[in-house]
Amino acid sequence: MTSYFPQHIVRDEEGGFFAIDEGDYGALPTTIINRVVYSI
Repeated sequence: MTSYFPQHIVRDEEGGFFAIDEGDYGALPTTIINRVVYSI
């Protein structure tokens, strides 16, 4: 699968991580932006 949107690795509240595709969420809320640790 290919995406033209940025992919982000985000730290969760429990110290783990999850990945999101910005195309699935549209504009990210500030609470998520502040926890982004890596973007591709």
